[in-house]
Amino acid sequence: MAHAVIGGLITSTLLTLVVVPVVYTILDDFGSRVRGRVLAWTSPPSGHEPREPVPPPPVPASPALAREARRSEAAAKPSAARAGGGLDS
Repeated sequence: MAHAVIGGLITSTLLTLVVVPVVYTILDDFGSRVRGRVLAWTSPPSGHEPREPVPPPPVPASPALAREARRSEAAAKPSAARAGGGLDS
């Protein structure tokens, strides 16, 4: 039984300290090469200027802030009733 325990310890140590890092390095290098080729195939031709990315609209931090933002936007827009063009005027 001692041989099995010692063999298991040696095997697990070699797998952990040698095999796993080597496989990770090989796959990482392969991923870098593939990523470079994909970027070369999908990038625009030279001489074209890239467009400015459009920033996403700001997101309120909470529903209360979202309601307040909608209220302030509604207050900033002139409505027909406030401008004197309503039905009751």
